[in-house]
Amino acid sequence: MTDIFFDFTTDPVLENNGTWKTLAGGGRILVARFGNKGFVKACDTLREQNAEALAKTGGDDLWETLRCGAMAQFILLGWDGITYKNDPVPYSVDKAKEFLAVKDFRIVVEAVAIDIDNYKVQAEATQTGN
Repeated sequence: MTDIFFDFTTDPVLENNGTWKTLAGGGRILVARFGNKGFVKACDTLREQNAEALAKTGGDDLWETLRCGAMAQFILLGWDGITYKNDPVPYSVDKAKEFLAVKDFRIVVEAVAIDIDNYKVQAEATQTGN
């Protein structure tokens, strides 16, 4: 049976403040849900502010750069145990934007941000021990 509460009810705190996910190498990322109000508003603002440039260039590369900036502010909220060429990298929005430009890392972050299971109400209890 499908239970609307247990299968589809999400926790707005987790959606906005993020949930920790452990990556294959042991590093952890703190990821808010796609569609959170801050991210949507930032994307809308960026589209409006850059409409002319997006229209002139076809927009794909520019939009990807702008979207990575919005993701760095509102989706990828932190990390622990992340390195670059074996050197530890402390989290910052600027570093998050830089790393989100790496396509496959961005895909991993997006997958976490889209997965409803990471933000369900009962997921909150498991986050404290993760």
